[in-house]
Amino acid sequence: MQDQTYDRVRAVVRGGTAPFSGELISPGDKSISHRALIFASLCNGTSKITGLSSGRDVKATYKLLSALGVDVVRDSVDSTSVTVNAKGLRGYKEPSRILDVDNSGTLLRLMTGVLSGVDGHFVLTGDSSIVKRPMMRVVAPLRELGATIDGREYGALAPIAIRGTALKGKELDTQVPSAQVKSALILAGLFAEGTTLVRERIRTRSHTEEFLAYLGIDHKIEPKDEGREITVQQMSSAPKGFKLSIPSDPSQAAFFIGGVLITPGSEVTFKQLYLGEGRDAYISVLRRMGARIDECRSDMDVFSKGDLMVKYSKLRGTEIRANEVPGLIDEVPLLATVACFASGTTVFHGIEELRTKESDRISTTVEMLERFGARVRSDGSSLRVDGDSEFSPKTCSVQSYGDHRIAMCAAIMATRAKGDTVIEDFGCVETSYDNFMEDMATLWSGETFTA
Repeated sequence: MQDQTYDRVRAVVRGGTAPFSGELISPGDKSISHRALIFASLCNGTSKITGLSSGRDVKATYKLLSALGVDVVRDSVDSTSVTVNAKGLRGYKEPSRILDVDNSGTLLRLMTGVLSGVDGHFVLTGDSSIVKRPMMRVVAPLRELGATIDGREYGALAPIAIRGTALKGKELDTQVPSAQVKSALILAGLFAEGTTLVRERIRTRSHTEEFLAYLGIDHKIEPKDEGREITVQQMSSAPKGFKLSIPSDPSQAAFFIGGVLITPGSEVTFKQLYLGEGRDAYISVLRRMGARIDECRSDMDVFSKGDLMVKYSKLRGTEIRANEVPGLIDEVPLLATVACFASGTTVFHGIEELRTKESDRISTTVEMLERFGARVRSDGSSLRVDGDSEFSPKTCSVQSYGDHRIAMCAAIMATRAKGDTVIEDFGCVETSYDNFMEDMATLWSGETFTA
């Protein structure tokens, strides 16, 4: 498996008063990119996908599918356009080697669901972060369908070993609010005899359901209080190949949206962003804090998307409830960064899931913000930021701990510090946003360099 030597990059951000300005098309949405490739691999025929995320996570997906015998052809070495030639539901071949998900928890969990119902023996593992990610939340309900799965600590941790077998549909409850868990169970349900019902207590991002609708796969969605139930049937035949353009990733745009909001004189338009359910929750929170964010939605295609016009804003603290967190879990570090510049206190509740990410994102967020001089603390399940509209970050040295979101939050905070901020192990941003520094240079006239 790949070692995280790519992290050994040091970034220096020379901050000050320079504003953010211009327009940006952020990389293709990472969550949608994973699913587009996986669904294309289950189709019968040729699929053409453009605008894919160029990060390491999505590259790991098409490498893994290639190892399973799926013909995935990139238009060029660095291209975000691929052609997938697939042979339907039984088109995977048993690999002769261990399958590497690199740093992608999404890939690990979704493919555990898919491979549970596919003939063959498969072993999934990844880097030093992946082997710490909790897997029983996926493995336990898959075993209820009849899946044969093992791994470290009886399947709680990767490497995960799967012996594909005949599955039988039943009703399943997700153990935690997680689109990855829900999606793994839905994908397994497509291979399970009869009907599979997946019940989530709190709604999570619905990209897998969007693909079910787009490809005409039999399913039903019923709202249930704050959650919903998704019902799927065993697929008797594979969908046909498709053509799809991936919208821009709102989670990657979030960093620069934050930079605009905290920097006087800033104004940026973010183009072609995915704005569907489950991904715009952080935008709602920012608006609640007083952010000036206007949107212009495009005509509905496969996905809801549009442009956001963002301007510097005087912000105020707010309270983020536990039931809001599943829809903005990836943006908590960025929201906490922005909250340092808001008048009053911002409190996040029910954020325990952050401890199971690429780093313990509660402790690494607290450490990063404290290094800049912010007043922040956590009791392990909540996070409190005492903001100040006149906050001026200190220059410092920050450790990313190999976590791409911590590294990018530190870079945004550093733009407001008067002097040089050093961010260690900055190469981890390649996981999701390999052009982050180039895009930052497009929008921000301050100076950055890496070594």
